[in-house]
Amino acid sequence: MALQPPLPPQNPKLPPVLIRCYQQNPESFQGIQGKTLESVTGDKAVFGSPIFLNYLGNHEKLEESEQKLLLLEILDVYDRILSDMLNHTRDLDVKTSIVSIKGRMEELRRNFPNREQALKRRLQDLWAVKTNDVMVQRKAVRELLPVFQKLSQLHSLRRREAVRHRRNASREQSE
Repeated sequence: MALQPPLPPQNPKLPPVLIRCYQQNPESFQGIQGKTLESVTGDKAVFGSPIFLNYLGNHEKLEESEQKLLLLEILDVYDRILSDMLNHTRDLDVKTSIVSIKGRMEELRRNFPNREQALKRRLQDLWAVKTNDVMVQRKAVRELLPVFQKLSQLHSLRRREAVRHRRNASREQSE
């Protein structure tokens, strides 16, 4: 008879779904006994480097709309992960927890303005462009000049805004 590792402590900081997952597959949770959720999710020895947290730390470099789009993409990846987990678990309590989490995620997704959803659809359409198709290549070359012009306009606009911002900041400091 194989010895099973002890159950994780009934720590209110550990979500029930994590405890249930542990109970189903304790060998994948070796080394996290007695730890809080924060220390478990940050434990590189157990889980390796983070998947999503690296993206969250770089938000100071992104505009708000870019942050929203990135978070929306992260939610979609979580949705696929949780769907796979839902399809592979037999425990009814775990399934209930996953369905609850997915419902909360859907609620968050609905709170995003449609602009981000529309932008995401456009990006997905761009990523699906068949770049090795000769007809697509011809059209792309034909449209390259207007795309360059638009990028140049945006670049010069940002430069002017940066100059204006620096000028206003220096005026405020001198007052």
